[in-house]
Amino acid sequence: MKRKTKWISIFKNEELENRIIELENSIQIQRINNRRANEERDWKIKELRSRLDNLGRDYHELVSTKASLNSEISIYRRLIEQEENRFLLINDDFSIDLILLFLEMHRL
Repeated sequence: MKRKTKWISIFKNEELENRIIELENSIQIQRINNRRANEERDWKIKELRSRLDNLGRDYHELVSTKASLNSEISIYRRLIEQEENRFLLINDDFSIDLILLFLEMHRL
């Protein structure tokens, strides 16, 4: 009976040792997978930060270009308004001259 108990004890010890080895292997695999996942996450974060920096630069460039274009549009609007006013003044003077000429012609 002692012998049987001894074999059972040895068998249980072997079982437990095998289970320990399995668990240690499983832990090692999980560590490797976690390390890979962390490296991939870090790489993605780095890539997203780079894209964000590029988008930020593009945005600031667009804002600057927009401000320059708005300024240029404003200058052209003023020039057009000045030309319209000058044209209206010329037309007014021309109209007055025509009216005076017409009146003079009909007096004779």
